[in-house]
Amino acid sequence: MKPTWSKLNHHEKYLQLHKNRILFCSNDRATKKEQTGKEFFLDGLYIEDIPSFYLSLGEAINGENGYFGTCLDSLNDCIGGGFGVTRPFEVHIINGEGVEKSLNDVAWARMCFENKLRCFDDVDCTYDDLIEIGVFDEMDLKGASYFKAIERVFNDSNVPIKLYD
Repeated sequence: MKPTWSKLNHHEKYLQLHKNRILFCSNDRATKKEQTGKEFFLDGLYIEDIPSFYLSLGEAINGENGYFGTCLDSLNDCIGGGFGVTRPFEVHIINGEGVEKSLNDVAWARMCFENKLRCFDDVDCTYDDLIEIGVFDEMDLKGASYFKAIERVFNDSNVPIKLYD
């Protein structure tokens, strides 16, 4: 079944991801029983950028509007427990043919850019102001695969993540 967030644009997916985080973290998650020894399946057809990876992962583990990280650091925290699942568990990405390309260095740069913009959500400044302070300066992430970084986080935690075409 097609996820409800799949029709959102890139920025809207980031907003949804952060709404999911706030909702999940503000609820009494201590009362939720942690799953263990499970396999979680993500559909790579809907993973077209970094926020869609985290939305898909959160949904697979914690259900609709579920949360399981927004970046590499929070992913590592979530894998450590307290976020719906504890080790051992496995993550499988089916229809994963284009996932590595969708989570490449360009995707990583877009995520960095999105995070910079979030710093100015409550600030009344113009596009020219943002240029002047360097928000749009080029980021050098050429060759840095976000997918490989995700794999490292999982592998360092002894959690298998497998990609299937």
